[in-house]
Amino acid sequence: MHIARRSYIQAGLTWWRGRAWWMVVLLVVGCLWFYGHAMGQGPMLSRYRLAVLGSQRLAAAAEQRPSAARELPSDAEMIAHFQTHRAEFEELVRLYQTDERRNKVGNRQPFWTEQYTETLFRAGIRHLSEDGALWLPDPYFVETAEKARAMDVFHAYAYHGITLYVENMKFSPSVRRLVWKDYFYVPVVPKVENGQLWWPRSRHGGDLNRSAPVFASLDDYPPDWLLDPPRGRGCVYRQIEPQWFLSLCRSR
Repeated sequence: MHIARRSYIQAGLTWWRGRAWWMVVLLVVGCLWFYGHAMGQGPMLSRYRLAVLGSQRLAAAAEQRPSAARELPSDAEMIAHFQTHRAEFEELVRLYQTDERRNKVGNRQPFWTEQYTETLFRAGIRHLSEDGALWLPDPYFVETAEKARAMDVFHAYAYHGITLYVENMKFSPSVRRLVWKDYFYVPVVPKVENGQLWWPRSRHGGDLNRSAPVFASLDDYPPDWLLDPPRGRGCVYRQIEPQWFLSLCRSR
């Protein structure tokens, strides 16, 4: 019985000796494959995880970034509204420029006729206001400024820049001021250069000294508005057509 057990053991050892090198080869190959897989996939997974984490952080930062479009109508919404109601906008401008029945003392609104109030309602406009300038043809010539000096600015309705006010004023926690967006119309094609909208030369000194920033989008607040206290101009603009602008304004 001992002899038989010894023979089984010897046979087993002989079997393992004949195949041991295969086991070593398989073990080495398995280790190399696992190492190569880990080295190849580990950095890739790390890069993927970093990319996902970075995109999540960017999205979170975008959510927290002060945005005018989150507190006021977006540019796209206001432009679409303007295009939909263009006929009403143009009618309001015409009424402002030509209505002779308005009160000549302290009232720059067109006479409050049923036509005017209905047009305001259809256009979604609260009221109109002028900008205090005379936009005559060739408004940047010195000769034009001299001509404007002899005119009655108050009653020269056809040459006023017109703000069409929208009912969207609200307090912005980001700017810490009241903010609002409106439409602005100029009766001539104004000069827009170097990121500035230029008003006509002064009637008094002939200087070209009034301008305001123009941006490609008003969906974000100007960076200097986010300082404490806010700095920069109280209104900035976006040109949507040669004579039409969006305006983004804040209180002082």
